[in-house]
Amino acid sequence: MFFLLPLAAAAVGAAVGALVSHAASEQDRQAADYHRKVANDLTTKYSNLEKTYHNHADKSKKQIRHLTQKHCLDEADISPRTVRNAFLSIEKGIVVTAPTTAPFGAA
Repeated sequence: MFFLLPLAAAAVGAAVGALVSHAASEQDRQAADYHRKVANDLTTKYSNLEKTYHNHADKSKKQIRHLTQKHCLDEADISPRTVRNAFLSIEKGIVVTAPTTAPFGAA
């Protein structure tokens, strides 16, 4: 009968080990779920922030372009159409010389 005592102790030890490992794996699953949720939230926030950044960058580029054209019109004493064409040429990297027109009264 005493020879069954080690077998009973081994069975109890195995049962306790299984319960402990099950509890530990449950904590790991909960931690993994929490980290997955945090990662998804951060990804969503990052994509929203990136979208906002691109919207502001586009708006800023439009404002810069508008103000540059307005400044060109204020500085120049030529028609707005000529300034617009010159501005578009500058944006494309084409060098354009100013149109040569004779002043009024000159033949």
